Amino acid sequence: MAAASRSTRSAPSRRASSIGSGGSGGSSSQALIIFAKAPEPGQVKTRLSPPLTSDQAAHLHEAFVLDAVHAAQPLGGVTHWLSCSPSTTHPFFHTLSRRFRLRLLTQTGETLGERMASALRQALDAGATRVVLIGTDLPTLPVSIIRDAFRLLRRADVVLGPACDGGYYLVGVSRRVPPMFDEIPWGRSTVLEATLAQINRLGLRCRLLPFWYDVDTLPSLRLLTAHLTVLRRLNERVPASTSRWCAAWAGAPNTKAPGSARGPRRARQKPR
Repeated sequence: MAAASRSTRSAPSRRASSIGSGGSGGSSSQALIIFAKAPEPGQVKTRLSPPLTSDQAAHLHEAFVLDAVHAAQPLGGVTHWLSCSPSTTHPFFHTLSRRFRLRLLTQTGETLGERMASALRQALDAGATRVVLIGTDLPTLPVSIIRDAFRLLRRADVVLGPACDGGYYLVGVSRRVPPMFDEIPWGRSTVLEATLAQINRLGLRCRLLPFWYDVDTLPSLRLLTAHLTVLRRLNERVPASTSRWCAAWAGAPNTKAPGSARGPRRARQKPR
């Protein structure tokens, strides 16, 4: 989701959204949607290329997705969804669905707002009453923040997780998807401001979570590596795939990151 601050065009060919691949076992009143793109070179983490090659950036993105899915596994009483781009047919998503018991749906819509609204509606239509959607650019985000989002939705219409770049890394809705993504200037630092203004115009009850940082530029990648060092010193949880990738990158000369030989293997991580 890249902190919900910029948009990418939808793939020209899209299949209808699929609910049947995998699944987290039965229905629940709560649903978590992880917004993810397939780790295809040249299609992900493009703001990091250069200095990273397209292959290196794809492996970093793959690590982010793996860690996002893995970190969400302890959430009980929640149906886990993966909102896929370009479609649910990509082998990467099928592997994740089988190993983590995820429900898959294809991202549909032209703008980021349309794609998020579509995913939220599909989870609500499937029986959830509280739905939280997150991106994959926040490997150090504590799972407690996601729990707080579900808790706040008991008495709020909308919950937002503001990002440091002016967008938001999380959006949650209760019972319905209001037209709060209309007329939002996707790709600018005023995304959060514009969304809050729209929420106020609609008279919705909104709660905000703590600010967090997403990782899609070289300075934010360096911040991530420093943060991981702090977490390890404190014996806190670190995202395993991302940590391995960053350790190799930090030790490489000329800020070059590991390629396919040293980066995380595709969909190898298993839930603990």
